Amino acid sequence: MPSDSIAVRPAARDEATRAYEWLRRPRRLLVLVDGLGGVIALLALHVMTAWRPMVEPAAEQTAALGVGLILLVTLVLCFRNGQYTSSRRLSRFADPGKLVTFFFISTSVISLVAIVTKGFFFGSLDFSRLLVAASLAIFLFIGIAARLILARRQRALFMSGIAFQKILVLGGGQAAQDFIRFVEKRPWLGVACVGRLDYCAETEGPSDEARSGVAIGPTYEGFENLDRIWCASGASEVVVALDPEKHGELAGITKVLSLAHVPFRVVPSLFEESFRAAELLGYGELPVVDVDVDPLSVVERVFKRALDLAISSVVLVVGLIPGLALVSAIKLDSPGPVFFRQERIGKNGRRFLMFKFRTMVDGAESQLESLREHDEGDGPHFKMRSDPRVTRVGRFVRKWSLDEMPQILNVFRGEMSWVGPRPPLPIEVERYHSEHFCRLRGLPGMTGLWQVSGRKDLTFDEMVRLDRYYLDNWSLRLDLGILLKTPIVVFTRKGAY
Repeated sequence: MPSDSIAVRPAARDEATRAYEWLRRPRRLLVLVDGLGGVIALLALHVMTAWRPMVEPAAEQTAALGVGLILLVTLVLCFRNGQYTSSRRLSRFADPGKLVTFFFISTSVISLVAIVTKGFFFGSLDFSRLLVAASLAIFLFIGIAARLILARRQRALFMSGIAFQKILVLGGGQAAQDFIRFVEKRPWLGVACVGRLDYCAETEGPSDEARSGVAIGPTYEGFENLDRIWCASGASEVVVALDPEKHGELAGITKVLSLAHVPFRVVPSLFEESFRAAELLGYGELPVVDVDVDPLSVVERVFKRALDLAISSVVLVVGLIPGLALVSAIKLDSPGPVFFRQERIGKNGRRFLMFKFRTMVDGAESQLESLREHDEGDGPHFKMRSDPRVTRVGRFVRKWSLDEMPQILNVFRGEMSWVGPRPPLPIEVERYHSEHFCRLRGLPGMTGLWQVSGRKDLTFDEMVRLDRYYLDNWSLRLDLGILLKTPIVVFTRKGAY
């Protein structure tokens, strides 16, 4: 199963996605089961109170309210702890234990509030404790039984070789080999090592050790190589297992993996002794430490994506007629296609075709090298105020940033966002230094801090600093602020050429 090289298989990423989703499915089922268990518990309470009425009519409502609050707080605690969202495998002991713990915490808190306030928020406290306890016991029984059944089912799938979580192991020494053997001997963990990587710290070329396997490094070639291997292997994350004498490379490895936006975990020192430390169990029994490389949480990504789709839909409808007029003007002004497609580098170094209205003469890219001596930029990207390749309509379109509007298609396809760093050209990324790769951590945008802060009047280093600030401090408020400032910048035409 493990090897020192990566076997590239057709549609590996699709297979890995389906397998990983199957791996996570039992926890998604817990949401439905726990929700259904709560409904059944409330229905059981209603049936039991009808069979054995309470003294006061208000007591029945109080009992239902108390049970509902206990169940709600329990479900919230389960969600916050990752019972429904974690990618870890289900455990026959840990997961039921956590449910019981959260249940008793919820019961204690709600009961304490009822006692301290003397029923002020609940009404009458003269209700049947027996009926309440019986309904809550039904919920607890359903939740525990579901976790035991699903954990048994998941373990059976793992033992059958189905729904494995695929990982790449980064390390060329004994620690990596020990980790791979550790995983091989424990198929019930649902983890499979699909390949091994080596890290090459030298910028001039890989070391002799790295040449024997697949090497990545801090250069753009290593960055691009990592993205290719990552997609081809179908792995969901990387596990870094270094020998003690190689720990000095951890900083460089962390930077490369973070810039590539590849989720990874680190095997701590003294592997043989540390596997018993429960607080380090990232995979259950595997001794790894989680490292978060995602600048946005799941909820934040959902909000940002919803905002992108909403704005794109509105702009598409409003700008349809002006867009058709612009298409006609471009077609009549100079020969060539209306739309210009150009390969750009997006999130995590992924290449994609970016759409724009054509503002230059047809074949302008072939003239770029002859204009290099007139480059006014101070970084990898080309800047020239009086570019002879720009057409008459193109100058007008650029001044008002109308050439960017076809990128709405890229937003719909999930390759870009409305707000984010501008996507660079591959030739520009090849000239990046290691500190510049931070721009590739998030989705590129049609507008961003760079655009509303001066655009081409800013230096390249200033642009990188703004992009880094945006990615490290993202918020919905920041996105809305940039979107509101963008029309002002467009109308003042600051830095547009």
